[in-house]
Amino acid sequence: MDGTTSQLDSIIVQGRGPVLRRPRARVLINGEELPGLKAANVRKNNYFHADTFDVSFALWFVGAKGPSWWLAQDSVDVEVQMGREPQEGEIAWRTVLKGKVDDIDMTWGNGSLSLKGRDKTALMIDAKTREAFHNKTASEIVTTLAQRHGLTADVTATTTRAGTYYERDHVSVNNGEFSRAQTEWDTITYLARQEGFDAWVSGDTLFFKPLSEDRSEAFVITLAEPERSGQMTIAAQANVKNFSLTRNLALAKDIKVIVRSWNSNHGKRYEAKTESKKPARGRNATSGGGSGDDVTEYHYTFPNLTQAEAQVRANKLHEQISRQQWTIEFELPGSLGLDPRQKVTIQGIERAQDELYYVDSVDLGMDANGGWTMQVRAKNTPEPNGEASPQ
Repeated sequence: MDGTTSQLDSIIVQGRGPVLRRPRARVLINGEELPGLKAANVRKNNYFHADTFDVSFALWFVGAKGPSWWLAQDSVDVEVQMGREPQEGEIAWRTVLKGKVDDIDMTWGNGSLSLKGRDKTALMIDAKTREAFHNKTASEIVTTLAQRHGLTADVTATTTRAGTYYERDHVSVNNGEFSRAQTEWDTITYLARQEGFDAWVSGDTLFFKPLSEDRSEAFVITLAEPERSGQMTIAAQANVKNFSLTRNLALAKDIKVIVRSWNSNHGKRYEAKTESKKPARGRNATSGGGSGDDVTEYHYTFPNLTQAEAQVRANKLHEQISRQQWTIEFELPGSLGLDPRQKVTIQGIERAQDELYYVDSVDLGMDANGGWTMQVRAKNTPEPNGEASPQ
């Protein structure tokens, strides 16, 4: 996590009753608040994707920047902040995104201005590179790229030199061009996968950290099924709004995982396979199981594994992929406390409560009328590490 509290901000204070503090949002353009804000929406993503924003303003609002100003800009910095109006004192603003504008849309008829863009991950997504960094470690490379864009690097130190990764399956580096990276962000995410790390940007900081399976700070969803009391039925209960759970049955088909590795120390190429076959059904069923026509293959490559290590890796990936997929969605009105690095657990549904859910995306929305919503999507499997190509 990036240092933000994992405790949910509640609009209800226990006591005599609810105490409502009106939520507020503001947007800073090049460091100055732009008046006339109508709505602000931020999507915070996981799995190496940039966070995005979509904010709208009254174009003709007094004190707003006019069309001529916007048309003259080549680069616009944006900071989206949210907070609550206290009963006394000033609002304690919390920055939920810092980034740059990608698209400016001005609609003359209704006098609206729309700004869309990405967080500072975009600085590296848009930066092409031909650097290979043979003799640097992953953490050194990430630190260099962060500093190049004026970002602070919060990095866990690594020891393997990048050149080791390039050797896998005889991947070569020609004329200083890293063949698997087209942008600086490609380089960072490639290295993160090799190290079993996560990489993301929050505010002005680039994080490069090991993946965590820690449940201690997981947000707990508590569910209760409907109860009958005489002629009355007590409705299903939940500590979140609009909870839904989806189970994906597509993974009922056969799955094969193939792991390949070029071991430069042994001068050998190793390959390990793991396959599961569901029982065949119907009049054409045979004792051999499925026909093999409906098999999804996942191909991975990793550097410098032995045959035994490749098999262990294949078995682990197969187990991860073949797990029954569960996806949950829910809403948390008036909260800023859940982010894509946090985990979610469930209490109250048998089997579902055994899973650890990884947040996929968090959508924060606020409009001029004071409505404030957080929509969360999570699934029970993280993105597999390694370079995979399902076929």
